[in-house]
Amino acid sequence: MRDFMHILIAAFGGLSFLIALVYAVGAVRTKDKNAAYISIALMIVCIISIALLTFR
Repeated sequence: MRDFMHILIAAFGGLSFLIALVYAVGAVRTKDKNAAYISIALMIVCIISIALLTFR
């Protein structure tokens, strides 16, 4: 069960990182502040998931 949770957290962190990159590119191209805020929030989620995987 613990291995499954690690895989789930890693997958969620990886997906949030990729989506954050897409939002960041869109925010830079369109100068949209909402996309930039979403990108920052998703990066924070990615950092939290990496911290959970590292320090558990």
